[in-house]
Amino acid sequence: MKNLTHLCFSVFNIVIQDGNTQEYSMGERTLFELDARTNIPLEPNTEKTVTLTQIEDDAYEVCGYIYEATCAYALMNINGLKISLCNKNEIYTENQMYKGTISFAYDPWSCYGTNVCEEKEDESLYQEGIVAKIQLITSDSLENISLEQTSSCDDEESYEGATSSYLITVALCADKVIYEAPPPLQIDSQKLVLNLKGINSNKVKSIEEFIRKIL
Repeated sequence: MKNLTHLCFSVFNIVIQDGNTQEYSMGERTLFELDARTNIPLEPNTEKTVTLTQIEDDAYEVCGYIYEATCAYALMNINGLKISLCNKNEIYTENQMYKGTISFAYDPWSCYGTNVCEEKEDESLYQEGIVAKIQLITSDSLENISLEQTSSCDDEESYEGATSSYLITVALCADKVIYEAPPPLQIDSQKLVLNLKGINSNKVKSIEEFIRKIL
């Protein structure tokens, strides 16, 4: 299989309450751990080919070997991408091929990322990437937003059908090469967003004065 360039995962509103999770700003380089959640546990399989195929949003079809199993989680390695599965309710066996459907999510309070067997963080589980897109799930009107510009409470009320959960698309870093970040100025039919990071303070003042004049 080809190396993945992007990953999509969901973030629950309690994690980004009122947009305070700075590491998921648009274009920011970040480290993160992903939970591989399963509605139906992965099943043992005799296939030899390792695969990871996106079905939709944060859902992926996966086939791979469990190379490590602890008291808390089991690990797969898909071409360098480490996938962790909770190993408390469904027991996975090392050196066994498994196949099934997973959904990637970011949840710092789950049993996936923290090595509770040894009461320490397992740094080998971290991925690295650049946030390319943030979308409020079920709301097509928000496709490129910064969490500083949103509120998990207000969004749920403002956008019909929204779940106040967010789908984050990350461009994975290859060999520490940073992917190109989105342009500082983003415009759609409802909103204009200007990222002021890195802009000279005098220019910022001029921009503010110009906007006030034309409004």
